[in-house]
Amino acid sequence: ALEYIATCAPEFINTWFSDGVTGVALARAPALIFDNKDSLQQAWALKETGETVALTGHVLPSTQAFVAAAQAGMGWGMNPAALVQDAIALGSLSPLGARPFFYTPLYWQISRRLAPQLAALTRALKRQAKNALVAPQDQKR
Repeated sequence: ALEYIATCAPEFINTWFSDGVTGVALARAPALIFDNKDSLQQAWALKETGETVALTGHVLPSTQAFVAAAQAGMGWGMNPAALVQDAIALGSLSPLGARPFFYTPLYWQISRRLAPQLAALTRALKRQAKNALVAPQDQKR
């Protein structure tokens, strides 16, 4: 699974979540949304609050723009942990909520017909996934 973290600028937390991360606060605060198929923020909001929250915000179909917008205080969003770990360490981004981590399962699907031709690629992908992704049993946050 790919590990995501709900993040935003520290000032954004002070402005929009001074009373905590609630369904009401999430509905008011601008969210960063990758595209119209992006449901990560919605899924995390449900996990965090136990409520279905109608989110509004900015559509930014770029992972780098997503991080930059969060750092600039434009909104909050789900960012891949590997992409924002330095920004969190430097203090330009802060984890949001009591349970900021969220995991999205990833799958490698190929046609059985093409499996022999893609065997080397499949092995390389699996090796890299062991280093870059989180195994289901490790999703404890």
